[in-house]
Amino acid sequence: MLLLSGAVTAGSAGITAAKDLRYPESGPVAFQLHLPDPWTARVGKSGSMLVIEPDGSAAISLTLMREDSSSLAKTPDELANMLLVAAKAEPFNKHEKGVIGGVPADSYYSRLVSGPQLIKLNMIRSLQGYIVLETIMTGATIDGAQQTALNAAIKGIRLIGAPSSPTPPKGPTNPSGTEISSNPTHVEAPSNTTRIEVPLKSLGGTFVVPVFINGAITLNFVVDSGAADVAVPADVVGTLIRAGTIEKSDFTGKQTYMLADGSVAPTKTFTIRSLKVGDVLIENVTGSVSPAAGALLLGQSFLQRFKSWSMDNNKHVLVLEQ
Repeated sequence: MLLLSGAVTAGSAGITAAKDLRYPESGPVAFQLHLPDPWTARVGKSGSMLVIEPDGSAAISLTLMREDSSSLAKTPDELANMLLVAAKAEPFNKHEKGVIGGVPADSYYSRLVSGPQLIKLNMIRSLQGYIVLETIMTGATIDGAQQTALNAAIKGIRLIGAPSSPTPPKGPTNPSGTEISSNPTHVEAPSNTTRIEVPLKSLGGTFVVPVFINGAITLNFVVDSGAADVAVPADVVGTLIRAGTIEKSDFTGKQTYMLADGSVAPTKTFTIRSLKVGDVLIENVTGSVSPAAGALLLGQSFLQRFKSWSMDNNKHVLVLEQ
């Protein structure tokens, strides 16, 4: 059973058959729902439309948010992580292209902090002054019949207010762009994508990826999609400075970051002239100085340079797609 905030059951007040609905009823942007009869829908306390599968194995939350100065100041990935944290989910572990109602969107994968439920957040950053969100939630495992029902429901959601409804982009999702797998890290690269698999090393029970930094030294990094930048501990930075691998001119200033415990701290930032992972060389990557004795983190300033990335837990490789 999928656990939702303010649990929704088939007998809850205010639930209606999720068929031929427009949400919201007025306005320049809206969702048009034409869904299978067994599905039900209701407007939740937050104002989002909740669409629920009969057996509770999946649910879809549809939300329109007005853009404001705070949201406009964030990158799409920062905004996605803010929304996921607000939903008591982990920072996203995968980002790829998707669709909402036939309109191109960004898709972010995560899971709840307090349980095994999986989350797929589809987001359109800006549409007539709105941020459009479609959040798909499922149990950790769903069977074929439940997946088919979920796919059919999402196909019944259209978006009103987009300039057009272009053909969904080709990418590593299925044609409907809806499937959430119990192992969502493995994808097939489309024909116009270069796929690189980088072997991971097991180090102290953690898988790391060897990274050749600034053409001088190889260091073992942990892949961390929740880190905004490539994070290098202060003691390692000091060693690299003394070795001439990082120069004073590489430092670019300070940036305030939110730490894992929710606190904020100013952190020095610098430009990493090159990072080589496997056969892939990426230049001019933003790095940040993290507390001494911490892990080296391969964060979003590196991962965002790719069309998509994923971790193949079966093969123990980092998959990069360009």
